[in-house]
Amino acid sequence: MHMLFHDSSFAANIVYEEDVRMEHGKKMLPPKLLHGGDYNPDQWLAYPEVLDEDVELMKKANVNCVTLGVFSWSRLEPEEGKYDFGWLSDVIDRLYARGIYTILATPTGAMPHWLTSKYEEVRKVEPNGLRRLHGQRHNFCPSSPVMRQKTAQIDGGAGKQRPAGIDEHDGRVQAAQLF
Repeated sequence: MHMLFHDSSFAANIVYEEDVRMEHGKKMLPPKLLHGGDYNPDQWLAYPEVLDEDVELMKKANVNCVTLGVFSWSRLEPEEGKYDFGWLSDVIDRLYARGIYTILATPTGAMPHWLTSKYEEVRKVEPNGLRRLHGQRHNFCPSSPVMRQKTAQIDGGAGKQRPAGIDEHDGRVQAAQLF
């Protein structure tokens, strides 16, 4: 699996199914450039017709890869220790069925309210010494031991609850974007 350590901007090129190659029994993208960007479908889960339209528009734009999960922590772990990866697996499957691959991101772009309320130390500190308020994007404090622990837990998918295909890497998820 490829690892990315920056934002999800990609150059344009489309990958056709006949271009997908097998490597050690797993589907792999050919050595081509990926075209896509961040996709945040979690706000539309109750409206599958919106998700279908999104995918159709992506295909018209020759998108072949999207980054999922950047701002999804509150959907993936709505309560501390209670995980829901089912919707994410469904979105990954829906995209893959249309020839769109996934780069799965660490969801630290937006921390859930339960996390920032219970563990104040996970929020960034401003130069004036005050902690940032809840609700700001990319507001985590990377030196917080609690933040590192909680990030490792959500990145690890809480064990066996992680999205299907991540451990077995069948080609749907092509990379991980880490923060």
